[in-house]
Amino acid sequence: MKLAPLLLALVVSATSATAAPRRDSHAFLDQGRWWGVNVSGMEFKDELPVKPQDIDFYADAGAKSIRLPVKRARLQTPEKLAALDALIRRGTARGMLMVIDEHSYGNIGDPDIRDFWLRMGRRYRGQPLVAFDLQNEPKGGTWVSWGPDARDLIQALRKAGVDNQLILEWRGWSGFGRADRGEHPKKACESALCSLNRAGIFTLADLDPLKRTWLSPHRYFNRGGSGATPECRPYPPTGPLGNSVKAARKLGMRLYVGEFAFGRAKTVPLTCKAMVDDIVAFFRNTPEVVGGAAWGWGPRWSKTYLFRGESIGDRTKSWDTENGRLIRSLWAK
Repeated sequence: MKLAPLLLALVVSATSATAAPRRDSHAFLDQGRWWGVNVSGMEFKDELPVKPQDIDFYADAGAKSIRLPVKRARLQTPEKLAALDALIRRGTARGMLMVIDEHSYGNIGDPDIRDFWLRMGRRYRGQPLVAFDLQNEPKGGTWVSWGPDARDLIQALRKAGVDNQLILEWRGWSGFGRADRGEHPKKACESALCSLNRAGIFTLADLDPLKRTWLSPHRYFNRGGSGATPECRPYPPTGPLGNSVKAARKLGMRLYVGEFAFGRAKTVPLTCKAMVDDIVAFFRNTPEVVGGAAWGWGPRWSKTYLFRGESIGDRTKSWDTENGRLIRSLWAK
């Protein structure tokens, strides 16, 4: 009889040792096709608030993700936070990935950015459909400091219990051409991969202990990829995301294309029409690409903005334009 407790302990120990590994509640995100739009409005100085019915407008059209540009300095009051909560609730209830994008163009090593995301983490922890785009097109610092600063921010959030999907942009406007430039070891860094590697970051696990961070190139198709003009120029043989895909493969990471555009509601330039089918096919068929958000949507843009997506007047006609049809072609299953 005295052996019973020992046998019970052995059974419990064996059961624990063979128990199934804990399921990752966020794993489905890497398998998704999270294509949608940027919905601007909350980042402007004279804000035109985005409302829950705006989220419905895009969800009804088939969008799978919404990137919401915000500025942390303007999310300080209970009223502003409640407005953001309402958008997040509506989007996640519709099954969309809601990306909160800190759109201040700041230095990713700034303590204020860390404090902001710690607050957002406490607010939206445990919600797999809420992702954090840590800093839009970061400025400040140097290429040498960007990689360590990104790692330190991500690991500080994880240490504090923030479990949301994270999205990482880099210096140089997060341009596709600045993801990996193949710098010689004796040369200065001018790309995201170089900065990460020289900080000892060679895999996703080195960067994020939860392995829940995506890289986010921005891809406009004009000369230089700046998005300052509407025309499209031929992209490199490696595809319209070029070395962003190479960098992602080397690190074992995924890509969320945080900004791209083909045209606007009135027209798609002829130079873009000539190549857009190939671009859409590349976006859809490249396994590292999990989705993205077209730029220029939302209620705030002027009638003359070169990437305004919504039709003037009756917004429901937005999807009948060439640009609207092209954007939605990415959303098809």
